[in-house]
Amino acid sequence: MGWAWPMCARAATSERAELHGNMAPIAKQIVDSYGALTDIRGRRLSGGGLAALTLGFERGAVLIAAVGDDDTIRVSAVPEVEGDSLSQLFPWRDAIGRGVIWVWSLTNQQGYQDGSQLEFGKPAKHDQPGQLCVQIVIAASALRRQQITKSSA
Repeated sequence: MGWAWPMCARAATSERAELHGNMAPIAKQIVDSYGALTDIRGRRLSGGGLAALTLGFERGAVLIAAVGDDDTIRVSAVPEVEGDSLSQLFPWRDAIGRGVIWVWSLTNQQGYQDGSQLEFGKPAKHDQPGQLCVQIVIAASALRRQQITKSSA
């Protein structure tokens, strides 16, 4: 019998994470004020991985970037979306038209804030999944994303 991570589990924040910037104010703005996701773009590294994502919402935009010095994550408000379009790629195509209802800051066992998790609300189209939770983690100075699925456990 395998063990599964609880869906959208909260991770503890650490003193180290606080030094790299408290994500709580921008997370609250995304949930309370930004509205539905309208566009997502990425900036690629020379090796092919993603250095950053820009999420465009109805009323704002957010940059999620890898901090190469220590492989942590930085989330900040930006004036506009930039980069190559990723809106039609999995899992982002299922997030377009949906608002973010939860944002988590992920901290690893060494105290580094190296990830974020976004849960998107009500589906905008009939062919979108009911639950959509995307985790973004920094590894080797690049963003890695994965969709979190509901466990029956």
